[in-house]
Amino acid sequence: MKTKNQKLAIALTALIMFMLTAITTQSQIHFKGFYSNGEGLVSWNADGSGPEPAATGHSIQLPGCENQGYYLASRDYLAPVLTPSTAGFHFTGAISGFPLFSQVLEDYGISVNQISVSIGLSTLGNDVEGEDWFVLSEKHYANYYNLKYVFKINGKPMIGGSVDYVNIKKSCNMLSLFAEYSFTKPFDKSSSSPVAVQKAAKAFLEDLGGEEMHLTHLMTKAGNLTGHGRIGEYYNVINGTLQKGLPQIQIQGLAANHEGYAVWNADGSGPEPLKTGHLNTPYFRASRDYDGLDQNPQAALFSFLDEAKGFTNFYLQMAYLGIKPSQVKTKASIEDLDEDIEGEDWSILNGVHRLNYYHSSAVIEVDGEPLLGYMEDTTKFLCKDGLLMAKSSACIVYDAVEDESFKLKLLARTFLKELGDRQLQIEITGQKVPGIFIGNGRTGSFCEITSGILTAKRGSCTKINQEEVYGNWTTAKGPYIITNDITIPNGKTLKIEPGVWLKIMDGHTIDVQGQLLAVGDESNKGKIVFTAVNSNIGWGGLRFDNTSKSNDSSMFKYCIFENGNASGQEPYNSGGAIAAKNYGKIVIDNCLFQNNTALKSGITYPPSGGAVALWGSSPKITNSVFVNNKAAYGGGIMLYNGSNALISNCLFYDNESVSYGGAIEIHSNCKPVLLNNTITENRSEYGGGIDVCFNSMPTIINTIITGNSAKQWRQISITSGNCKVSTTYSDIEKGLSDIGPYPYQGLYLHNISANPLFLNTSAKNFTLTQNSPCVNTGTTAIVDPNGSTSDMGAFYFAAPASPAARIATEITYNSFVANWLPAFDAQSYRLYVAYDEEFKDYVEGYNGLDVGDNTTYMVTDLKDNTMYYYRLTAVNDIGYSEYSDIVSLKTLLPSVEKSGNSEVVLSQMTDGLILNVPAEIQTGGEVYVYNVAGQLLSHQIIKSGTNNISLNEKKQILIIKVVFNDKCITKKIFRM
Repeated sequence: MKTKNQKLAIALTALIMFMLTAITTQSQIHFKGFYSNGEGLVSWNADGSGPEPAATGHSIQLPGCENQGYYLASRDYLAPVLTPSTAGFHFTGAISGFPLFSQVLEDYGISVNQISVSIGLSTLGNDVEGEDWFVLSEKHYANYYNLKYVFKINGKPMIGGSVDYVNIKKSCNMLSLFAEYSFTKPFDKSSSSPVAVQKAAKAFLEDLGGEEMHLTHLMTKAGNLTGHGRIGEYYNVINGTLQKGLPQIQIQGLAANHEGYAVWNADGSGPEPLKTGHLNTPYFRASRDYDGLDQNPQAALFSFLDEAKGFTNFYLQMAYLGIKPSQVKTKASIEDLDEDIEGEDWSILNGVHRLNYYHSSAVIEVDGEPLLGYMEDTTKFLCKDGLLMAKSSACIVYDAVEDESFKLKLLARTFLKELGDRQLQIEITGQKVPGIFIGNGRTGSFCEITSGILTAKRGSCTKINQEEVYGNWTTAKGPYIITNDITIPNGKTLKIEPGVWLKIMDGHTIDVQGQLLAVGDESNKGKIVFTAVNSNIGWGGLRFDNTSKSNDSSMFKYCIFENGNASGQEPYNSGGAIAAKNYGKIVIDNCLFQNNTALKSGITYPPSGGAVALWGSSPKITNSVFVNNKAAYGGGIMLYNGSNALISNCLFYDNESVSYGGAIEIHSNCKPVLLNNTITENRSEYGGGIDVCFNSMPTIINTIITGNSAKQWRQISITSGNCKVSTTYSDIEKGLSDIGPYPYQGLYLHNISANPLFLNTSAKNFTLTQNSPCVNTGTTAIVDPNGSTSDMGAFYFAAPASPAARIATEITYNSFVANWLPAFDAQSYRLYVAYDEEFKDYVEGYNGLDVGDNTTYMVTDLKDNTMYYYRLTAVNDIGYSEYSDIVSLKTLLPSVEKSGNSEVVLSQMTDGLILNVPAEIQTGGEVYVYNVAGQLLSHQIIKSGTNNISLNEKKQILIIKVVFNDKCITKKIFRM
């Protein structure tokens, strides 16, 4: 076993190292281009009398250096017809790492020397020191931007593309210059070329796969350029290399530097709810600095290292600004295992533990100041024998600079320019650090990141730039990155399929003038997510502003709305996730609203409805959860100006309003129906749960309003006259005594003010326990799914319905089959069998026997000619059902049977009986002797042949029962 474990550990280590080093695999093509052959590069300034506008590059403030030419191109740009082979450079030598491309060249007899590369005109851009060029350590670095290139075979286009920049490094006391191109993804440019060139183009792109090209080469001066308004220099291209790869930055987070991450479980007494992960895996994860876990000022997740590829300008800029890579640190917020379902969130295969942590936001800082931010939707871990490997989902990076620091603004802009349209993926290896930490309701440990990379990838996504959208959005093209305000036009439908993510840039909104169908499913991967690229700024929310009623209803099922921020002009400083004005054809079901806000001040409209704001709109909102939403009025929902929504089976907790209605604000002539909701642990100045004002008349049924906090009127506040509230069959903490300040008017019937006995408030589990006073005490007009009288609150007590017992079948002298019908919500059943109808005397082993999820069970080892009674209960994770009805039966009397062609022969002797058993009867039979009262007088094992049975009793009737070969013989004799 030790050897096997070692091999598995070695295999995992190899896998990790392959993942982290794959980008450095030597896939290379060499090239060169000499001036003498009509090739090479050329750089120049122009006086405006030639083809280019007048432009002069900067002077180089180093001894012996000349001015930097403003323009750069390959030789053929200046003399395209000098010779047929004029270009920048051509391929040379052997090709490695491009097998398909090499095969096509071989098949068509194409030599590598026949492949040339031309580079179009590029410039120094704004030519600003510290941004476009740098002088560092007696070396000069300059960037030429937006180079267009074409790879040709015998002069015929094969592939093409553009390079964001090429950085040219020179030292004035050296004869050669070094050029490094940014990574580039080429495209097929061979449509008008011969078949051989088309096949070569296709093969080259297939060999690249998901990677890009990276070119580097040396340059030496080859001569001077004059004429056509140009003054510059020719350069030879030597020792050129084309490699496959992706832009990357090396990272590390060692415990010795107070870096890495923490993992822990929580007992509910601290900031996190009570949660424990599976097996030995903690439920929560965050970087080491999170919430004071490590109070060292340098604590972080990881730091940048000196090694990088493809971020040349970013690293030069850091050096120019005096910033070391180690000063750039990343910090990550809390993430968790979500539902922690085996097979969906975690699994163990071949000894490797695979698990997912979800939804963490991260900030890249410089000396503690925010620089960039990103969100990790999912982090996938592999664990084995103390080794840890993790890979994040593709992350969109945004500018997170909070102040007006020119230095940080410039650095953030440079990084994002280098990143381009790519996304960032984080890959790490690490290990657990010895020791544990305990405190603030947490028990956990630290892990360090021994090595890792940030990789820039062109991930699968769709950017939405157009103003009008409709049609179908699919997971295959997701996530959808929304970069501006968009509108679904009147009469048009946008349909979003399960699992799609919408990531929306700062403050942008979705205006629904037509129909929006966002119908997900209940699986982890089936939710439709509306979220912000930058969670600190948020997105502007969905708007239904006087949408035409001729459109069919918009529908949201199994959606997540998060980080919405109602920051628009009044009235759209309200409704962080959804705002509806004079339009009620909206269905919201099984959705989660979390971390949405409406806090932008207004003159006429105070910021209201952290998650949902309604004006004259009456949608249906069912089976949904509102958590951690915040506004001035109505932390979760604001109903205003005649909004008569149905809100049912919803949970509101940890929502906050600055002034009124921690969970719900009901304002101005509104008549909503609140049916079967749970409103708890919300906060406000007035009406911690609900606030009602200005002639509003809500109807509250089967609802729990308890545990909310406020300066006054913690559960319900009535803050103006003319309001009429109907509250029935509900659990209101402290009842009418905590409702005010205006008098309560309206029905207040069949309510209680008891502790609802939630299952576990520390774990934020607000389902009911079996002994809750809210179970089966709701209105009798509603029946819960399990067939019982309705419960109060958002979640009915989901113990299964009672099973219906059916008559027994296959009754024998010592067994029967119990039968029953399946019960609603049952996961398994318990069987009870007794000798009496009161179930005081149970048959051994049948006092609640777990019979699984079957609906039949054979009961054995019973007495003959005996009455039995059975009943059942159904069981699930919540609890037990009531008992089923009782079924009675009587076992049979055994009958006289023959074995083969011979009978068992019974003879009387003075001292007992002789039992002759035929030879074909196997050993292991039994004989029982009873008196007429049913009392057992004798029992012994018998075998074939003669068996002596001793008896003292005389002159009485005896019942002899012989059991053998799964058969039974019974005889009655008179003992003489």
